[in-house]
Amino acid sequence: PNRNFRITVAHGGIDYSFQGKILNPAERRMVDVRVGQKFPGLAFEQIPLETFNWTRICETLNKAILTLPPELGVEKINDWD
Repeated sequence: PNRNFRITVAHGGIDYSFQGKILNPAERRMVDVRVGQKFPGLAFEQIPLETFNWTRICETLNKAILTLPPELGVEKINDWD
């Protein structure tokens, strides 16, 4: 099955185009591993829920989105770093 996607978001007269892929279970697991690595020595339940959720969202987007629009001027979606 094709796991690729493309979305375009119009904002302020500019169309921002994103290409990516739907994550498979192994890739989703890697997102959880990366989130855990950002909080060494802490169990998931020790991380404030908002911090955990935002970090997981950013990691998921960075894994799923293969190309960010150059108009954004960024190479990845930042979390708390």
